[in-house]
Amino acid sequence: MATNVNTIFNGSNGELWLNNADKLLKVSKFTFKQTNSYAEVDVTDNFAKQERLVGCSLSGEITKFQVDFAIADIMKQYKDGKQPDITLVGRVENPDTGVARRISITGITLQDMDIFAFEKGQANQDVIPFNASDYEYID
Repeated sequence: MATNVNTIFNGSNGELWLNNADKLLKVSKFTFKQTNSYAEVDVTDNFAKQERLVGCSLSGEITKFQVDFAIADIMKQYKDGKQPDITLVGRVENPDTGVARRISITGITLQDMDIFAFEKGQANQDVIPFNASDYEYID
C-alpha cells in the first residue's frame, strides 16, 4: 500500500510566537526535545542492569533569519542582570489534512547567541539554543 505523502507534516507550515504576542519572523528551523535522566539500578536477581527514571531536561534551538532584534533585546536583559519570563508557542499544520498541533513551552532560558555577526555573501541567521522547565500541548 502506497503512502499518501500529503499526510506528512512539513516545516513550511510551522510558526513560532514569543510570549504569546510576537510572532517570530522568518524561523527556518525549530527543535524542542525532552531528554530523560535515569539512575542505574543493579538488582541482585537480574544479571542485566536496569534504569529508573529520576528526571528529565527540556531543550531546543531556534534558527531564524535576522529580520529583527527581538531575541537580541532579551539577551541584553540577561546582560543587565534580569531574567525575563519567556514563553514560546509553536504551531505546525498540515493544510492538506487540516490537522494542526500547538505546544506551549514555559520557563525558557536562553543559553547563548551571537550578538552581532555577519558573513559576506550569506544571509544572516540567528541560532539560539534554549532550555525550558515545562511544556503542554494546547491542541
